[in-house]
Amino acid sequence: MEQIIHIAFSPINRVLSILVIILIVYWLFTMVSGVDFDFDADVDIDIDVDSNLEGGNIDFSDVANTKLNKEDVVRDRRKKLKWWQIVFIYFNFVGLPFMFTFTCWIFIWWLCTVIVTSITYSFNNSFSYILFLAGILPSLILTKLFTTPFKGFFKN
Repeated sequence: MEQIIHIAFSPINRVLSILVIILIVYWLFTMVSGVDFDFDADVDIDIDVDSNLEGGNIDFSDVANTKLNKEDVVRDRRKKLKWWQIVFIYFNFVGLPFMFTFTCWIFIWWLCTVIVTSITYSFNNSFSYILFLAGILPSLILTKLFTTPFKGFFKN
């Protein structure tokens, strides 16, 4: 167990390990509290901002449950899609709640990096940074495979 913790918090895996812990705390906090932040502050600040939000208010729960719809991304068919829009659509960031897909991607990326660096014993050298960056694409593909069955569930 000590060796697994040593590998998970080695210099190469430390960033993803901390991010996974933050995401676990986020999801636990979400399950327990429902993430309903309703701050009532009596602060009078007059700022003239043009917003497209109905009512002009947005809650934190609205941001936490953000879901990109394909109709919103592909609104104007005359314009060519940008590369990041195509990536979002292909890897299921569109059509599913963003935090769900993001958490799956980070966890799978962390798992791939920890497994590969422990198999190759490269968690303490500079070769591990190449493995860290090379793990992005396989983790995105595995995330797409993992999250595809959830599209029908979240659609309904």
